Amino acid sequence: PSSFPSSSSSSSSHSLAPSLLTLSCNQTYTVNKWNTTPGTSQHAPTVSITPDPQIGQRPRLGDPLDQSLSPSGSSFAALPSGDIIVVSGFWDKSFKTFATESGRVLQCVFGHRDIVTCVDVSLEEGLCAAPNDGLVASGSNDATVLLWKWSGQLSRIAEKHSDTPLPVAILTGHECPVVSVSVDCPLGLVVSGAKYGYCLVHSMSGELMHKLVPSSPWMRPHLTLLMSCGYIAIHYADQKGCLAVFTCNGMEVSHCFLGDPTLAMVASKDGEYLITGGVSSRIRVFSCHNLERICVYDTQKGSIRSLYFSRDHRFIFAGTSTGSTDVYSTHFWI
Repeated sequence: PSSFPSSSSSSSSHSLAPSLLTLSCNQTYTVNKWNTTPGTSQHAPTVSITPDPQIGQRPRLGDPLDQSLSPSGSSFAALPSGDIIVVSGFWDKSFKTFATESGRVLQCVFGHRDIVTCVDVSLEEGLCAAPNDGLVASGSNDATVLLWKWSGQLSRIAEKHSDTPLPVAILTGHECPVVSVSVDCPLGLVVSGAKYGYCLVHSMSGELMHKLVPSSPWMRPHLTLLMSCGYIAIHYADQKGCLAVFTCNGMEVSHCFLGDPTLAMVASKDGEYLITGGVSSRIRVFSCHNLERICVYDTQKGSIRSLYFSRDHRFIFAGTSTGSTDVYSTHFWI
């Protein structure tokens, strides 16, 4: 494992064996193959990870990030296929896309008036959607979120009638730097949180639809997560960590106090489970409907920087501040 904290992880199955893509705060990355063994009534399923044969040889993803930013999972995004990585935080106010295979820069995208702080990617679904087309959302210190059209055919952000890509929508309403953004093409929604203030829900055309007002006076959103079921999870940095779940119509479903700064969140596809990890080295599993705590994994390996479900939801991958990636069986799923 890398000696640098892990910031983000994602899994892909575009090759013969599924792979786990891990990104570190120093902008290095690894692609590790993993294989699973089905469980039985007496034994839980197991997973084995084959280390990246090119570990230590892959290039760094671009120039060092701006020193005013602390890299986090929000700084990076990867396409579901795992072959493209999107990185924000560069001093020139751009975000860049890189080829996972070579580490080569594919595209530099400009449009913000200040440093890009966070990015997210979502692909379109449905019979009318072109293969692997989608949207890239970028949030910035300029207090705006821009939406960009991703072309699966060209593997780049593309503008039909111009060589210079232009955003398809400009999302406004924040008064402070945007720190987190989450986009979902099938839902047609974008959720963003600023350094101070309320989280906002926009349509993909840029219309401000809802302001997410928690029942407690929390005003420092840190992480946003738009779930495919329509729920929105927000982690607030107030009072050493608080969590709230809203509907996509802006109504609060539940909230709770964590007492632990959360650094990563992930949700199951069916919207039943919300997983959080943070400074305390604990991975907490909640019911999304009422935030009832279902179980806790105590990693004892440093803070949790990133979380990701395997495609079959049988395993949780956790990137830690020690640079390692740990794997946990989702026994709560039974």
